[in-house]
Amino acid sequence: TQGAVCSVTTQCTGQVDPQHALRRNAAQIGDDVYVTGDLGLSRYAYERMAQHASNPHNDLLKEAQKKLHWPQPHVALGQALSTVAHACLDISDGLIGDIVHVCQASNVGIVLDSDAIPVAPMLTQYGMSAYQSLALAIYSGDEYELCWTAPPSAKAAMAALATQYGTAITCIGQVVAGSNV
Repeated sequence: TQGAVCSVTTQCTGQVDPQHALRRNAAQIGDDVYVTGDLGLSRYAYERMAQHASNPHNDLLKEAQKKLHWPQPHVALGQALSTVAHACLDISDGLIGDIVHVCQASNVGIVLDSDAIPVAPMLTQYGMSAYQSLALAIYSGDEYELCWTAPPSAKAAMAALATQYGTAITCIGQVVAGSNV
């Protein structure tokens, strides 16, 4: 029929050894907070599509749409993190939104270093202000990058994992006593 929409949803389930499961409720005061990749492109693509706006920067829009529509999940890295990370999740609701979930589940606070948040370089290369780029990075959902907490003693392990899996890993903050970001 005219105007009909077809929607297909797929769900995968599995099992994991409970001792190796990474959950939101295991962040510990004193942990560092890490994230993979860079952030903000998915939100940029979403906003441009929602506005039906033309884009004078086609390269930026193409990269942003690629990030939004074809995310590359860090499955192997996520599995490797099970031996060093305390809490972990993917960034699907935006960095701030997802970190709030960790705070609530773990009964902790998290302090972020705004200068350390890995903003997608293309955003500022194409003239977006640092403030606008940071806002996209912290509120961008559908990034599917990983965010996790780990003890400060794991810094060398994080550098090794970044090299081993060929992805940027950035420390963006610390877990503190409290209840929010």
